[in-house]
Amino acid sequence: MKKGFFIFLATLVLFAPAIHAKKWTGVVVKEFDNSQLWIDLVTQLRDAKMSYGAVVGSERILDYFTDLKSKEFAYQSIVDLIDFGYPFNLRSVFMAGDLELTGKENFNQSYNLYKATVDLEKNMPKWANNYFSRVDMANFPKYLFYQAINEFNAKKLDESLVHLDKALTGLQDPSQLSLSKKVARTMARIYYEQTHYKEAFDIYQNYLLQLNPVEPLDWLEAAWSLYRLGRFEEALGYLYNLEIAESDVYPGHDLNLEKYIIRALIYREKCATSYTSSLSDAFEKEFGPTIESIKLGAPLKSLPILNKIIDRNSDYRRAVKTISELQAENARVAKLPEKVRVVAEYLYSTAIKNLERTKAFAEDAALTDAARRLVVMGESLRFLQFDVVREQYNPDKVFAPPPPPIENLIENLPDNRFLLHWLQWGDYWRDEKTNYHGLLKNWCQ
Repeated sequence: MKKGFFIFLATLVLFAPAIHAKKWTGVVVKEFDNSQLWIDLVTQLRDAKMSYGAVVGSERILDYFTDLKSKEFAYQSIVDLIDFGYPFNLRSVFMAGDLELTGKENFNQSYNLYKATVDLEKNMPKWANNYFSRVDMANFPKYLFYQAINEFNAKKLDESLVHLDKALTGLQDPSQLSLSKKVARTMARIYYEQTHYKEAFDIYQNYLLQLNPVEPLDWLEAAWSLYRLGRFEEALGYLYNLEIAESDVYPGHDLNLEKYIIRALIYREKCATSYTSSLSDAFEKEFGPTIESIKLGAPLKSLPILNKIIDRNSDYRRAVKTISELQAENARVAKLPEKVRVVAEYLYSTAIKNLERTKAFAEDAALTDAARRLVVMGESLRFLQFDVVREQYNPDKVFAPPPPPIENLIENLPDNRFLLHWLQWGDYWRDEKTNYHGLLKNWCQ
């Protein structure tokens, strides 16, 4: 009995590589078992700017068909959609990739780079080095960015900046805008880590915040740099812009609790007890009922506001966002050419059902984390009020020299024109497009 069992194990080990190497393929509905139909569908979806559906369609092509033409088309589409700014990780798509590509074209190098990083994460360095060797590691911007991120994580900040700067100089084409934003934002974060706050702010002010549309997170990160520079009024103005981006004017954006932290820190610097109290009251008005429900043990699924403060990198956030985008695109399927309309309806309906299962699986952990962060923030703001009162008696604040007075409310301009600055204590005035300053008196003196 034992001998037979060990023979079975030996046979299993002998054939394990072959079993492992077999690629899983999906089963396509018979009426849609036509690779050209799917290629036409993805082409039409991309032309219609229905990028989430195009990503799912490309993944389906890789699942359903094994011919070289279909695989190259699908991977080309995925690489293009990543370049155009698809916001979520598509690493898993490249795990089963078996294309043999050489040459310095963007698609070839991108595929080889993505494939190499996947193999490296799967602890297959030999295969990873094989794909890395096909990438122009000295000049390809995506590889330079990949290298810089690794150096950033290893705290080699100066080396990371060198590679980021070189990558940015190679990203001049408009089609590379998505990557250039990531590179620039990473440079700003490194400068911030190095306490070079002015250099960090310059990147936000002169590049990232000049783009259309603006990523709301950039207002927040720029505000942190301004806070560190002691430019508190401007920091409050940038938070105002962040709040506009989070408002109903631009629906669908997440809420970021960090804005309360920066405001609270600024109010502490100014010993602004009344503003701190107002901040706590505003937080209580927006989130108080939700926090009370959490403490009373209400089902987290019944608290919809938690969905807007979930970690943006979580699987749950990806599922929620993708479902929302797919539903919006699905409403436009009727405008697609008739020859792809039926398969498009099938694609969207099945994709949404699959993501609903993913969402349900990850929901509890994501909502629990969001609830914890919300409760902790509420408690922190409550105790901060006492901290601000204490700062009023801090000798370093009480005996600090007063700031220069704000003068010249009317600024004279050429040709008998003038610019009037409206000063409103605790409110905002606008000096140019999307630049606001929140003016605060210093109550410490």
